[in-house]
Amino acid sequence: MADTTPLTLSAEINAATRPHHISLNRYITSRLPLCLPPRTATPEIYVAGLEHFASIFFTFESIWDKITASADVSRKLEDTWESLDSLSSSGSSAGEDPVTTFLRTLRPLGISRSERLHLDLARLNREAGSETVEQMRGEAQTEFMAHIRETVRQKPHVLIAYAWCMYMAVFSGGRWIRSQLCASGEEFWTGNAAREAPNTDGRDDLNLGKFEGLGLSFWFFPGAQDGEDIKADFKQRLQEGEAVLTAEQRADVVAEAQEIFNRCDSLVRELDSMRAKVDSLPGSSLAVGGKQKLKEDYWLGMPGYAGLALVFSCVSWYAMYHAGTWN
Repeated sequence: MADTTPLTLSAEINAATRPHHISLNRYITSRLPLCLPPRTATPEIYVAGLEHFASIFFTFESIWDKITASADVSRKLEDTWESLDSLSSSGSSAGEDPVTTFLRTLRPLGISRSERLHLDLARLNREAGSETVEQMRGEAQTEFMAHIRETVRQKPHVLIAYAWCMYMAVFSGGRWIRSQLCASGEEFWTGNAAREAPNTDGRDDLNLGKFEGLGLSFWFFPGAQDGEDIKADFKQRLQEGEAVLTAEQRADVVAEAQEIFNRCDSLVRELDSMRAKVDSLPGSSLAVGGKQKLKEDYWLGMPGYAGLALVFSCVSWYAMYHAGTWN
């Protein structure tokens, strides 16, 4: 007998975006080493990709705070989370739209990433050069940010799609990605790297904690369970509160999740088209044997220029397969 149990919202999103997961998984599994020694001697490539996708977190998290903020609620809403049990029988606090109440209660303490991203970019740009951020801005990035603002203005509930796609990617695969980045060694992240392959031999004695302050705090999670408790808490809150959404609103959330993947694909393509700008960046992380390797040859040797994007965005979704599933 067929199972007639309704799908949870998270299951609907996963089903609708699964083709994107498969495509991205095939695209990125061989690309992470391109951002690390011995292919490059500084974090310049990582920084460029990080900034491009960090803007998406900055945009949707800041809008989320503004929508759910009120006179008696801190700007950092995740610090003032109220139990979903406090929702009234109608699904909302007195006098408040139920979706706004749901958004207010959805994010657990420690899940937001913007503050960590700001700290990481500030730290890494001291090594990569402040010009990198400005020169790597592009049309697809700007359009994505504008799309978020306009879509959320009309349909605030689609923020749930951003929370699921972006947070679950990071909290599911972040520890694996972190281990690969940290294996490059402290010297790589402090600007004193030798062009040697990163240590990825599975050692578990690497002191990862010291890397949090070297520009990798995005991949670190507060608490004794290293983010697993935060991920579980978020998933529980979503499942318990999603009943406040209408069928139309649920469809909007699923459709926006698909749009997120499509636009991230556009960001990857844009990074490809920006190769000429990278060629003109001051300094170089591509010196080999005391000689300058032509940046033109280097970037053309990176199919799809995915090296810039994968570290922050695409490679995160590899976690769906590396760790099993987002569910």
